[in-house]
Amino acid sequence: MITPSSEMLNWIDQALETVGQARHGAVEMVRDAARSTVFRIPCNRGRCYFKVDHFASVGEGAIVFRLTQLVPEHVAEVIAFDSTSGWLLSRDMGDCSLDTRPEPDWLACVRALATLQRATSPEVEEWLKLGAPDWRGEALVARIDRLIADTWMLRPGEPDGITTVHYEHICSRRDLDVARVRRLAEDAIPAALVHQDVVGENVVWAAHGPCFIDWSDAVVAHPFYACDRLLDAHWSDRAWRERIIGAYLEPFEDLAPASILRTRFDDVLQMRALYEGLRWHREITKFGHEHPQSHRLRRDVVAGMTMVAEFDLRRASTRPADPS
Repeated sequence: MITPSSEMLNWIDQALETVGQARHGAVEMVRDAARSTVFRIPCNRGRCYFKVDHFASVGEGAIVFRLTQLVPEHVAEVIAFDSTSGWLLSRDMGDCSLDTRPEPDWLACVRALATLQRATSPEVEEWLKLGAPDWRGEALVARIDRLIADTWMLRPGEPDGITTVHYEHICSRRDLDVARVRRLAEDAIPAALVHQDVVGENVVWAAHGPCFIDWSDAVVAHPFYACDRLLDAHWSDRAWRERIIGAYLEPFEDLAPASILRTRFDDVLQMRALYEGLRWHREITKFGHEHPQSHRLRRDVVAGMTMVAEFDLRRASTRPADPS
């Protein structure tokens, strides 16, 4: 059983004292992953969560603290944080995740997400200073090129890698993906703070509505990259998917016509597997090649890139021939 160190407990106790609280009961570990460990802290008034980011590479505490000033209703209240150590102490927002909620709450959630992102756009430079990586325009293009060139990751032609045919296809569609990235960067929709892991379990349904937790993967990018993972919950239900997308795009309708917004969102959807590969590539850079987590993520990237290539090639093979 992993427990916080005495140094951590002293830091927690001092932080709780500043808000008139104290530990009251045994500390419980609720998550232990390669990237972070989370403990539940029972207090004399409610509960708190203590998170340890093992890499402290993104200033999650500072980012969430700033978000509490911008959109306090949609993030967990920060009691204390130490960006150097990667420690974050925040109030418990409840146990009800979005996964358990009816569709109207999902629609409210994506509207709230879009509204939150609109609020973060004017402070892009601040998010970068706080540690959020730059995934805008040409910075994202550079990440695509690094991923394609990483033969340790993709291992083209090797038994545990992508096939040569599929790798050649990924390389050939590079210009198409780059064109999508540049279209997104050049349109009227400004970059924002992007959570990158908005799934049901990372949305707590609090008394005042959706609360977005776990900002450790946040980047500065086009906002539409934030919503697509929520679609996985009912991907096979096209009508449900369209309602979610429509609700998410509503807060952006003052920036561009609905048709343009949807075209840009479709650009993001076309890049889903590639974008996920870029996320895992970034994680492997943190872990190092020898870390067990890196090998699992590498296999996930190969599977995703293979899926992209197979889909494209299958679609090309069934497309009607050009009569000319």
